[in-house]
Amino acid sequence: MLVLRSEVQRISERTGLKPDDFAEDSGKQIYEYILKKREDGSCIFLRNNICSIYDLRPLVCRFFPFYLKQVGSQDYLFSFTKECPGLGRGKPLTGKFFRHLFTYALKELNHGS
Repeated sequence: MLVLRSEVQRISERTGLKPDDFAEDSGKQIYEYILKKREDGSCIFLRNNICSIYDLRPLVCRFFPFYLKQVGSQDYLFSFTKECPGLGRGKPLTGKFFRHLFTYALKELNHGS
């Protein structure tokens, strides 16, 4: 899972872990790090099927199962992956939810660069 430098710094500060304990260089420009996984392939921060850093979870975790597709020079479209077992369950998501998510993403991407 790709993460921003600012996210790695925030996780490190709040957990007391060194970045090398949970992330490695991705070789990419925007998402500079990749979270390490356990031997079974699960996230290093998953404990008893619950995220142990939920309040600090990276942008890609906040978006899942959604992602943004650029459809024009400044236009984006939310899409989703069908891998999520929770699709179609729970309360319907509103335009307000997606606007908030998009605004949060812009803030994080600007802070992370």
